[in-house]
Formats: sequence, structure tokens, C-alpha cells
Amino acid sequence: MLLTNYLCLLGILFLPQVPPWMKLPAFYVLDAVSKNVFEPYASKFSAFVVPLFLDTFSQVDHSTRSKMEEMLVTWRTGAPSGKELFGVATQVSLEWMDGTCHGWM
Repeated sequence: MLLTNYLCLLGILFLPQVPPWMKLPAFYVLDAVSKNVFEPYASKFSAFVVPLFLDTFSQVDHSTRSKMEEMLVTWRTGAPSGKELFGVATQVSLEWMDGTCHGWM
């Protein structure tokens, strides 16, 4: 449980502080841990992934945004069950608010 709390703190406190060019690799770590370990990480990360993703998306260049959009699409089926990695509401919120709406409408 200590590692879970530590990773959540890193996501909440560290990621917003790093320069834009470092944000995508940090998201790749969050992505990998959530997909490969899943619980308890995906459920813990879901509490802050929406504002973190949207804030990051607004700060990075077009190329990084494209990579984030690609990652976001993989979250649709990223859970071990083949369902949304962070839940349906989180997924729809992210896709709607970042303006991509990849196939949800």
C-alpha cells in the first residue's frame, strides 16, 4: 500500500511540476503500471487522472498531444477485462474534454 500511495503522490505532486517535455514519459509510467498491475493502481489513479491529463494536454506541443491521444485510445480496453482502464466515466470525460471524441459519439 505504501508504494501505491507514493505513486499517487508522484502523479499529483510531481507531474504538474515537471517541464512539458518530461510529462509524456511520466504518463507512460502511469499507463504501464495501471495496465500491467491494474489493482490497486488503476482505481487510485482514476481519482486524479482527468485533471492531470487535461492540464498536461494543455501544456505540451502538438506532437506530444498526438501521443497522448494515442495513449488515451488504448485506455478504452486497457483493463484486464478488456474494458476501460480507469472506468467509463473517466474515459468519456477525457475524450470529450480533450476534444478528440474518438468514436464515442
